[in-house]
Amino acid sequence: MKTSTEIIDLIKENEILILNNLSNESVEVYKYIISTFQKTSEISKDEVFKFLFRSFYRLDNAGLSIEFKNDYFEILQKYRNEKEYTDDTIINIAKRLDKFPTLKNTSSFQFSFITKLLNTINVDSPIWDSEVRSVFNFPNLPYKNRNIKATLDDKLKVAITQLSYLKGVFKEIEDSNELNKIIQKFDSKFNTCEMSFNKKLDFILWSTGKIMKK
Repeated sequence: MKTSTEIIDLIKENEILILNNLSNESVEVYKYIISTFQKTSEISKDEVFKFLFRSFYRLDNAGLSIEFKNDYFEILQKYRNEKEYTDDTIINIAKRLDKFPTLKNTSSFQFSFITKLLNTINVDSPIWDSEVRSVFNFPNLPYKNRNIKATLDDKLKVAITQLSYLKGVFKEIEDSNELNKIIQKFDSKFNTCEMSFNKKLDFILWSTGKIMKK
């Protein structure tokens, strides 16, 4: 796994590409999602919000059932006031969603979508997805353990550890002030002075991951 120093160096080396790879549309949609979530008391009943959220985070492209998606927004409503979530909160959400098979009638571990839900509740909570994982060079989640299929608990243990690592690195990067230059350029380009440092870094890391995959 990459250290905060390695992440900083990677971002600095690709600063122009990273910013050019981000669109104003995606930043504005994210702003709208967060603003609407914070202003709407019953978010699970807001069909426009749910449509934009699913489109922005590509929930509708993941082969998930209607039941999964409906319960997903019920969970978002239930935990909306838990800004400081615990590992037990994550585990409870994961186990609740795990009962819904995919459209192909298989079990699918959707930790990325769980972190997107948590980020909506607390914008400082990092998003763990394929782009960020590639930037940090995280190992894959366990699939088999001694020829036995890995359990949900096996996968959760690794994923939660990686999410915790992300939180630590985000803080180290912010405290270092090493990315102030690109953060200022991000603010200038996307009008995001009021956006949290962690969310700006999340956008930058996502863009970095996209570039690495090209």
